[in-house]
Amino acid sequence: RVVRRILQKGRGHLRGGSTRQEYVLRMATSKMWLSTSEEGNTAGARTFEVLISGRALLLCDRNPAAYVPLGLIDGEHAVFFNSTEELTRRAFFYSRHEGYRQRIVANARQLVLGRHLWKHRAEQIRQTVLAP
Repeated sequence: RVVRRILQKGRGHLRGGSTRQEYVLRMATSKMWLSTSEEGNTAGARTFEVLISGRALLLCDRNPAAYVPLGLIDGEHAVFFNSTEELTRRAFFYSRHEGYRQRIVANARQLVLGRHLWKHRAEQIRQTVLAP
């Protein structure tokens, strides 16, 4: 249902020239997704899209400033790397061990559903505003 809703929103183009439909279809059919933290040591929207997809394993740069505050644990919710060699080695491992990949993907989705939806952000804002 989520994929259908996103696809129905139109054919807007995303950075890099992909249409929204192409992006969603890529996400829905990918087993792994490579992403890096953004400038300023933050995780972008794409990080959350991958984590909640329930499909793609997030492979991302080892950046504690960006990912630790989100609760991401290497090997539990995503797979971190420091070098192209480590990225290659770990991607190859998870391509050959589907059960491990699926466990991480499921854990990532549960983390987002439990801590990172808009209702969670709204509650954080409410608590901040009401704090003495």
